[in-house]
Amino acid sequence: MGVSTRVPDVVADFGPVVDLQDDAAGFAAACEHVLSGADERRARVRPLLHLHHWNAIAARMQAHMDAALGQTALAAPAARAAS
Repeated sequence: MGVSTRVPDVVADFGPVVDLQDDAAGFAAACEHVLSGADERRARVRPLLHLHHWNAIAARMQAHMDAALGQTALAAPAARAAS
């Protein structure tokens, strides 16, 4: 588990594995707790790291672009036939 303040992106993307704190004392205590359970943290964070790894993000973006280009390529012959 990590520690963060309530940054919207962190809350949305990492909420299940981040201890969200609102004050300095809570943040410090949460950091000490995280440091004592590093192995458990790694196991819980690994799937999220894979999902948010640059290569995974780039692959999803490529799939979106390929899908958009495929739709455009399919629409072009139909548009030419209609003219």
